[in-house]
Amino acid sequence: MNISIDLDNFGKSFNIYMKTDYPGHDRAYQRRQNNPEYAGWMKHEELEEDWQLSWQPLMQKPAFPKQGKLLELGCGAGNISIYFAQAGYDVTGVDIAPTAINWAIQNAAKANVNVNFIQGDVLKLTEIPDASFDLALDGRCLHCIIGAIAFYFSRQLIVF
Repeated sequence: MNISIDLDNFGKSFNIYMKTDYPGHDRAYQRRQNNPEYAGWMKHEELEEDWQLSWQPLMQKPAFPKQGKLLELGCGAGNISIYFAQAGYDVTGVDIAPTAINWAIQNAAKANVNVNFIQGDVLKLTEIPDASFDLALDGRCLHCIIGAIAFYFSRQLIVF
């Protein structure tokens, strides 16, 4: 899956002065992985609450596919991907942080589910063929995309 951005047409009108700290995300995952209170980016109790209050209600919406191939963008330690795999979805999770992906692989093995985890940039998914998923979810990463790229990317999204 490839997202191309033509900055010549609109990028000049934006002041691109911020840059996301991707290495900082990996360092944060390293710290959290060594802290038993954390299930990933969130603490265990926060993750459970997030699943119950955000994802389960979303799954109940009539327009939400009840099965199929699901892509989680910014999967972190894989927790949401694992929940969806347990619910019967064929899941692939992508995250830029190598520590997060390694943690996700360990978590999936502990949960005895099959999830394909890929370390990569959610804006440059060249290893994923276009239109190969029924559903793509934001695993709470898209707010980290900033500047002109965020403007372009947000215009491409379809929201339930």
